[in-house]
Amino acid sequence: GFYLEGLRLLGEGVAGIDEIDNVMRVLGGFKMGPFELMDLVGLDVNLAVSTSVWEQMDKHPRFAPHEIQRRLVAGGYFGRKTGHGFFAYNDGHALPAVPVDRRSYLISPLLQDSMKEFCDRAGCARSAATEQFILCRILVAILNEAAHAFSDAVATREDIDTAMIKGTNYPKGPMRWIDEIGPRTVRGVLKGLNDACGDGRYAAARMLAEC
Repeated sequence: GFYLEGLRLLGEGVAGIDEIDNVMRVLGGFKMGPFELMDLVGLDVNLAVSTSVWEQMDKHPRFAPHEIQRRLVAGGYFGRKTGHGFFAYNDGHALPAVPVDRRSYLISPLLQDSMKEFCDRAGCARSAATEQFILCRILVAILNEAAHAFSDAVATREDIDTAMIKGTNYPKGPMRWIDEIGPRTVRGVLKGLNDACGDGRYAAARMLAEC
């Protein structure tokens, strides 16, 4: 969710890579944004892993690799190790290297209400509307994936939170985030997004649907 939702936002023209990264650092509390993290890991590695997961999960739409990933990797732009990925690296400076085709976006009244409540509970009620949209989209995808892992008996709530805090340096465990924001509010955002997308990638995990 962290990578793919950022890519979808960029592809939809909602915001540029530096804006999305900044929202996730400042409002989300993450150490890095999705694009600088992909550049650090390596886009070739990220795409290979993304493709493998997508194929192993029966090519579910929520795991589908993004065309922007494919295009950059095909061009040999792998991130920091090649000096060019989402950012261009020169003399210690990183400048955005993938432009955004900025477009307007529509939010249904249902999604707007759910997003407002989500952001209130996530502590970013005073941020701008586009910033809230970015945070909601990425964070709710992360929370839904954690809920899927719990619903499928992959791990306990405690182990999921520990893995994401200790293993990936998340600012907070996703299950704790669900508790603080509220399952009903998380489910409301997912429903609004799922109604709009048409491919079922935001369908709520069983834990959230039954809560």
